[in-house]
Amino acid sequence: RLSLWTDQDIMRLEQLLTSTANSDVLPPRAVAGKKWSVLDSGSEPNVANVKRDFPGHEIRESAGEKAGLMYKGANGALIPNEGEAGVTHREADGTIHKFTFQHADVHCQILSVTQLVTRDCTGTFHTAGGHVLYPDGRRIRVVAKGVVCFVMLNVMPPLFKGIEVSEQPMLLSC
Repeated sequence: RLSLWTDQDIMRLEQLLTSTANSDVLPPRAVAGKKWSVLDSGSEPNVANVKRDFPGHEIRESAGEKAGLMYKGANGALIPNEGEAGVTHREADGTIHKFTFQHADVHCQILSVTQLVTRDCTGTFHTAGGHVLYPDGRRIRVVAKGVVCFVMLNVMPPLFKGIEVSEQPMLLSC
């Protein structure tokens, strides 16, 4: 079950993100390549409007799309699954994380806690945020603003259609 937010929720979230409190922690707007994703414990898949949020990423047919999967938004509206896309995130230390986002007409990116748990990740959370820890030691930083937790995805551009990005950072020389 997916918990999607209403337009009113999004407006409150925008106000929260652009407030002057903790402005050193959260910028008023995401910069190019960086996308704030809500860490959601009530969402089964990762979901985003891939065309808007991750332009250039190839949307491929997904099992949910084939099955006619619909998500129920907070306002009761049914939102169809329209495929999926792979998104690669790079932490500041160079650590690479890959995520599959289901493509749907949603207002904000949702990063599923359930998806992280199925990868045997654990979380440490406190008033300022915390982190998600993978079994191999990789971490994803979590930032808290009020009662909402966010992950700033540093989205790497897709290289070429059909070519996967390596789990390891690559060094290129000319």
